[in-house]
Amino acid sequence: MLVLDFWSDFGIIVDILVFFVVYKLLRNSLAPSKTIAFITSLVVVFLLVLPYEWFKYLLFVVLVLGAAWAKLEPGKWF
Repeated sequence: MLVLDFWSDFGIIVDILVFFVVYKLLRNSLAPSKTIAFITSLVVVFLLVLPYEWFKYLLFVVLVLGAAWAKLEPGKWF
């Protein structure tokens, strides 16, 4: 039971992190205003992330890897 509780709690944390990262991504590059970025982030979370568990974790992994790629900048290593 402890493992099942962990995954359900981790899923909630992933939902929150995905919302904030999508909002930040939209706000910094695509959306012209904070309101549009907020509404678009809510739509993405409610229509794609909450109903589909696999999409939640896929988006989480993609966003974490994208942030790591942007932070580490491996293209400048050579």
